[in-house]
Amino acid sequence: MANRSPSAFAGASLEDRLALIPNVLAACDAVAFAHANGVVHRDIKPTNILVGPFGETLVIDWARARDHARARRQRHRIRSPTIS
Repeated sequence: MANRSPSAFAGASLEDRLALIPNVLAACDAVAFAHANGVVHRDIKPTNILVGPFGETLVIDWARARDHARARRQRHRIRSPTIS
């Protein structure tokens, strides 16, 4: 299973696919953490979720991600008054 996207298991046995459930849940946790911090990935798909050689789960390709919390802070920042 090392360094393979879950989509590589589309033709795998039910047992092999069920073994990926902890990795799917780990990917959900990673995305939930990002969302809790105002970051939206915007390109979640099976090829952007990898299972590493030790069973670790990686959510990759954050190039399209948007930091909504940062944008909100920038919109609401206090501007100093101008003196004429």
